[in-house]
Amino acid sequence: MTRGIVGAVVELKFGKNDPHSGNNLSHNALEVLQHVLSLKDLTTGEVKISGFYDKVRSLDAADRDRLNRMPFDTALYQEEFGLPGIVTRPGYTAQETMWTQPSYELHSVFRVDREEKPIALPVGNTIPTDARAYVTMRIVADQDPNDIFNLFKAEVYRRLAEIPGLAPEHLTIKLEGAAHPFYTETSSPSFGAVAAGIMEGFGVSEVDYSGVGGTAMASWKGVLQD
Repeated sequence: MTRGIVGAVVELKFGKNDPHSGNNLSHNALEVLQHVLSLKDLTTGEVKISGFYDKVRSLDAADRDRLNRMPFDTALYQEEFGLPGIVTRPGYTAQETMWTQPSYELHSVFRVDREEKPIALPVGNTIPTDARAYVTMRIVADQDPNDIFNLFKAEVYRRLAEIPGLAPEHLTIKLEGAAHPFYTETSSPSFGAVAAGIMEGFGVSEVDYSGVGGTAMASWKGVLQD
């Protein structure tokens, strides 16, 4: 299995000039954008988009056993990236979280100047009225990129509607890229032939198949279906 992806650029723009913070009578575009895009429970890692998990397949005991027999050193992972710990979906191991569960990530939020350029810090004491962000959602088998993008948009606009003085026309959400997940059963004769060749070539007695958390192979789905 390879996870698919949905990427989106979100822009919030509601002013023609940025007022000084001494005249703080305006919403802050950076704060608002971060609020409406905070769609993940930081304690559990659960994605807070209505319907996001509706089509995610349940893992049976055989699936879990196969995935967790694939070694993954969480301590080494923490050391490599200098992390204080790892976050997995509740009830799921690291392998199951990376390879079989969808995810949501907010990658960047930045203010934009009037020439449509990102502004690097420090930027003075004005209140930003134009900000952009980039997010991605990794998706798994049976999830459709367009469906997930529409669920994401609906949730973001719902949150925006709760903020007085802001309206849907102030927010733009653009699909930045999408790829379907790829999943196939490994019990077919072709996989058996591949496994036999690997065992013979590498002198091993068993071959198993892991998932891939990224999306590099997702583009093969259309090729394999044609």
